[in-house]
Amino acid sequence: MDEKVKNSLARLILNTDRSNKSRINNIIEIANDIKILASHYGSLKMLGNEIGISSGMLSKFLTALKVEPEVKNKIKTREIDSVFFVHYLNSFNRQDQLDIINLIDQPPLSSKEIRILAPLRKSNPHANLLDLIRKVRQPSTEKFYIIQFENPTDLLIKKTSNQLAIYCKIGEFNVYKKSSRIGIIELNEEAYESLKQSAKSDKMIFQDFIIKKIFEE
Repeated sequence: MDEKVKNSLARLILNTDRSNKSRINNIIEIANDIKILASHYGSLKMLGNEIGISSGMLSKFLTALKVEPEVKNKIKTREIDSVFFVHYLNSFNRQDQLDIINLIDQPPLSSKEIRILAPLRKSNPHANLLDLIRKVRQPSTEKFYIIQFENPTDLLIKKTSNQLAIYCKIGEFNVYKKSSRIGIIELNEEAYESLKQSAKSDKMIFQDFIIKKIFEE
């Protein structure tokens, strides 16, 4: 292992140590270390096995290398410093990304809000973005947790109006997903809390746990 790889490995372990309250490097620097290490170990999965982090989580860091240059600048200055925020922001087109990071007369979106906004935007590509943001921020009597995943064709049960409509069951909870290009999983608060505990027991990231369970069904 050469010096460059050793340094990248040391930084990645330090930056992903959950006992640390804050990361030493910004997300782009971490993503560059992941690229170096994935090449050295052969794949994200093999790298993840080496350091005890899921390949899904590592791939989320890599989305920092795909977002628009203006977003990257804010990541480098750590004005944007949430991996999950960057991961979901990458699913928006260029103009939406710029509008989201430069909101006027609106507080910045949280990671939770952009997670909900992403599939809503997919379903409403021509709607006014600010209207969708206001909808996300409206108080609701029932809370939902939404997850996205790519290429859900293996789960296809029926197709209507170019949208996938997929139903399955995880434990006691029914899950509904629909999208033209991605899978969207919607859980009510009861299901979310219960399955979150199950994911914790299995020592898995919640999103990875849910997707694994769906593909097992």
